[in-house]
Amino acid sequence: MTDSSSRLAAAAQQVENFSNTLDDVCNDLSVLRTAKGYGTKLSAAKSDANLGRLAPKLKSIAINIIKLEKDYETQKSELDDLEDELRDVQKENDRLRKERDALKAAPSSTPAQLRQLQREIQRLQTEKQDLARQLQDASSNDSSLRRLRTDNAKLKNDINIEKANLLQQLQNGISNNSSVRTLKAENANLKISIDSLKAEKHDLKKEKDELKTEKVDLKKDKASLKLEKQALEKQVKDLQKISDEYGPQPGKEPKCGGCKKRVYHRCTEFGEGKWVRFR
Repeated sequence: MTDSSSRLAAAAQQVENFSNTLDDVCNDLSVLRTAKGYGTKLSAAKSDANLGRLAPKLKSIAINIIKLEKDYETQKSELDDLEDELRDVQKENDRLRKERDALKAAPSSTPAQLRQLQREIQRLQTEKQDLARQLQDASSNDSSLRRLRTDNAKLKNDINIEKANLLQQLQNGISNNSSVRTLKAENANLKISIDSLKAEKHDLKKEKDELKTEKVDLKKDKASLKLEKQALEKQVKDLQKISDEYGPQPGKEPKCGGCKKRVYHRCTEFGEGKWVRFR
């Protein structure tokens, strides 16, 4: 329990330190409010050109100050809630300590009651650790506030740079307008060329298919001609065989019985136009 009391005391000290830090921030904000009022007066003096240029910057600073005030109020409210929870935990811890001491002193205390009390104490210690972490996060918000002010100044500088860049881009866009029209025309021409190439590709594919079909037909014709050639060669061989068997022999020319010719011929008078067979 002594360790718990020391932790609670450390947490309370952190709360006090954070409260002092928030008071310092509040004082800084009061100074900034004075600057904000001065900026409002300056923005009203529109007749002076220099003050007129400063008015938007001061207005932006005033808006950021209002935002910082809202963040401060939110953090202060969260800190108050944490302090209330810390006080409640301290009260509950004291109550449980008294109950534990009373249970230890009472002879009728049971182990089950002691275990329940220990579990309750562990639960409160866990809650206390969570509150300590939350207090630590709240104390880190003070540095976040200072960092926010620095970031605000950087942001204003970046905005001015971005405005200049946007103006330059606008001027470049106006000068590039003719280039855009030229690119659109070229794009349309390219699209027409692509469509034409697609049509040519389709025609070439169709012609390729026709050539494949023609090639197959030529192969079939070639096979048919080959068969015809073989048949003709066989017929020539048969005729040659007949000629060798029945044709005239050298020095022994026969005589046709019809027309009396001595050559191997087709006689129209004898044999009814058939080949004459000589003996």
